[in-house]
Amino acid sequence: MNRPATLKDIFFEKVLNPTHLGEIKVDFLYTLSQMKEFFINLINKIMNKIEFKTNLINGEEITKEIKRISDEDIGNYKSLGKAGGADYKMCLFMAHRKCKNFGKRVVGFRSNSTGTEIEFFEKE
Repeated sequence: MNRPATLKDIFFEKVLNPTHLGEIKVDFLYTLSQMKEFFINLINKIMNKIEFKTNLINGEEITKEIKRISDEDIGNYKSLGKAGGADYKMCLFMAHRKCKNFGKRVVGFRSNSTGTEIEFFEKE
């Protein structure tokens, strides 16, 4: 007998194309905390870049895209520092306030599992 579709089933069928995400092992999600953990892991798996607008010192506004740095490539980058906040936008705001020439220097990032702490990097 077929079981009714769950929120997880609908999300994967209608919203995401699982073939683009690689293998994600999914069992039944029984509790709210399991669902929260599942979606946090999923978001971190697919969040590979951040795009933002910034004003440079001369007043010029640019749009910049920074990419997630892999474990293999981390040696090619120098940390600009870590920023914490409610989400990645707050982390960007804090980093921009605390790091001189952040908009020009930043090229990559790494984040914790919830996206509430992000470390930003420049090329070494």
